[in-house]
Amino acid sequence: IPSNFAHLQIVAYLRGSDSQLNSDVYLRFNNDSGANYDYVLQITRHNASLGTNEGVSASQIVLGPTPAGNSPGNTFGSQKIEIPYYANTSNHKTIQSTNGFKQGTTTANFYTGSAAGWWKSTAAINRVTLLPIGGNFLAGSRVTVYGLE
Repeated sequence: IPSNFAHLQIVAYLRGSDSQLNSDVYLRFNNDSGANYDYVLQITRHNASLGTNEGVSASQIVLGPTPAGNSPGNTFGSQKIEIPYYANTSNHKTIQSTNGFKQGTTTANFYTGSAAGWWKSTAAINRVTLLPIGGNFLAGSRVTVYGLE
């Protein structure tokens, strides 16, 4: 990733391959899988909060679920991730993300979520990896990275 922008925005259209209704999406920077991330995640459905999850000194930031192999065919989830001042070498990095997905075609199967995360490194971000908790992302999944001024 070139370092000449102020911020990064990532738009992802994803579906996991594992045999579940949904699969969490993880984020890592610069191929770092050490215990260098903190995060908080909240998922909601209709008028109910399904709770929060957090990680301290985790090996990745959890962004939230996306549809997986047991969700209705051709359904994908969305993730929008913002990374301010990604090339800064003086401070730790932070992200904000929002997501939405459905894992069925009836009520109580539609979800939205948000996450915040922190990478405890002053290194400039030159690589971003998104990966599912298990399996792979299916064909048709897409990720676009935008450099913002």
